[in-house]
Amino acid sequence: STDVDDGDLIGKINFQAPVEATGTDAILVGASIHAEAEEAFSSSNNSTGLVFSTGTTTLPIERMRINQDGNVGIGVSPTEKLHVFEAGHFKVGVSTGNPIVDIVNNTAVSNTAGTATLKFTQGNTQAGGKIVSARDGDYSDGASRTSNLQFYTSTNASDSEKMRITSAGNVGINNSNPSEKLSIDGSVRVETTQGYYGSWVQAISNAGLKLGNDDYSGYIFIHNDDNVVIG
Repeated sequence: STDVDDGDLIGKINFQAPVEATGTDAILVGASIHAEAEEAFSSSNNSTGLVFSTGTTTLPIERMRINQDGNVGIGVSPTEKLHVFEAGHFKVGVSTGNPIVDIVNNTAVSNTAGTATLKFTQGNTQAGGKIVSARDGDYSDGASRTSNLQFYTSTNASDSEKMRITSAGNVGINNSNPSEKLSIDGSVRVETTQGYYGSWVQAISNAGLKLGNDDYSGYIFIHNDDNVVIG
């Protein structure tokens, strides 16, 4: 047929050692690069991808693909500029100096809407937490250029913020606008390794602060009116 359809082979380069004396697997194609149509060709379309394949003891298997949009996929048909699937780990290393993984946001610097996110996904598609760098101020010339870090975890495959570090270095747990070095919305528990009961601290809204033991054998309650109850 003279028609080129989606998935058709356009051209291929094979790499092999056909005169290798040991024969068998040694003379098979060891690697290949081929061009593959990604859509049916027409007078206005010749969408083509490049497929890179390598082999070990068999014919080459696809390992990486560059699609018509320039997206690179390793182990997957890519939907992003770099898309890696079924990788045991991702490593950045250098022989000298300090390795850097740089996540860059180049959106308009004159507003505070820009973020840069390190996102974790479970089961290929489900939300599994993320770390977000967000702007406390805009990044235009002469502006404050301040940012915060937001830490999210997932419940029912939906991410929600659990902790934030502001540009001032204040840490908020369940508090997205901490005004102190450590601000916690909720109770605090202190564990012990000595075989005794642990302790807890509980802030009670519009009432005061309560400190006690796990077995409730004793506690101190500091009321908002400065009265102290020991029980």
